Amino acid sequence: MNLNTKDYRTRTIFQERDSRKLPGFWPVGLDIGYSAVKVFSGNAVVCFPSYAAISQGEALALPTGNGAGQSILYRGEDGVVWEAGAAAQDRISVSDTSAGSLSIYGRSRYYSPMFLVLARIGIAAGIRKNAFGDPGTKKLKIQTGLPPKYIVTDREDLVSVLCGEHRFEVKFGNGSWEKFFFSLDEEDISVIDQPQGTLFSIAADPSLKLMPGAAQLFSSRLLVIDPGFGTMDMFPMIKRTVSRDQCQTFPELGMKQVLKDTADEILKRCRFEIPVPAMQRFLDTGKVLVKNGRTYSQMEFADILEKHSKDICNKAVEKIMEIYNPPVEFDYLVLTAGTGEAWKEYFFNHPCFKDSGTVQVLPGNYGDPTLPWLFSNARGYFVYALSRAAAG
Repeated sequence: MNLNTKDYRTRTIFQERDSRKLPGFWPVGLDIGYSAVKVFSGNAVVCFPSYAAISQGEALALPTGNGAGQSILYRGEDGVVWEAGAAAQDRISVSDTSAGSLSIYGRSRYYSPMFLVLARIGIAAGIRKNAFGDPGTKKLKIQTGLPPKYIVTDREDLVSVLCGEHRFEVKFGNGSWEKFFFSLDEEDISVIDQPQGTLFSIAADPSLKLMPGAAQLFSSRLLVIDPGFGTMDMFPMIKRTVSRDQCQTFPELGMKQVLKDTADEILKRCRFEIPVPAMQRFLDTGKVLVKNGRTYSQMEFADILEKHSKDICNKAVEKIMEIYNPPVEFDYLVLTAGTGEAWKEYFFNHPCFKDSGTVQVLPGNYGDPTLPWLFSNARGYFVYALSRAAAG
């Protein structure tokens, strides 16, 4: 058993990075997933867990090193302080019955206070001044996305939350409080299908210019498989044409289901109940407590996690084959997102694809192999925003 449970934990990444810029505009690719908020801007790439809670006290500042950059504090105009990201997530108690609520995983989350906090922190992370750029007075443009199945019904809700004036403060890690103020109109916010982000990303080289083979890719028969935390999206493009009727979204084929099934088996084996959001901190050690009368011992659960990850992955492949039959109907299958990266060995070595000789499987970070797959959609959003701004 080679699985490392830490690889399944939602990552925290704050990386200053020089990217292509346009005069007068500051686009931000914003991917607010059920597991993580991912950001791609002209001077940074950022990822942090999609969880926030009202702070119950002042956190002690860590010196430097491990954990120093995990803390994110937010303060709105009402003066209420929220803690967000990994540090907040680690405070979820296994007895917290609200941790699996709709405010985290439901489609009604857009109107929860937590969602607004996470969205604002994500945008703030994309407009901070650093050595690679300063947005200054440039026009802020937000490019984001939704699962294909929900884009028509949920777009208005998402845009309405992001529209308007935003005035707040954020404290990243051990830094000082930073003040942010920006205003967004509806025309400043664009929403596309999430897997389209990956399409634009694989077409752009590391400098974010069109790759030499992009025209050939887009003129082929291509299927994007986007397994995220809450859903798995399937997005076919045939000769540059996308038919919305052929796009699919499945809520039971993502990492949330893997963790739920893992938690259910842990409960059966050792009578230790863990809400799905609280699973994150146990992924760090790969161990849970087993109660034996009045005493406790530790049990490793990597084998349980691996079993259920393979099971959901195999169900995903079966669904893909049932609906699309890629070896016959497609030239390329693009596997993307953080869950896709966790499943890459299963996919790349699956006999349906490996031995077909007809369909080539491409990674979501095909355009820039230095980036983790989890940034594929956010990077593509940024590329798309650049192209829209350049076109006027």
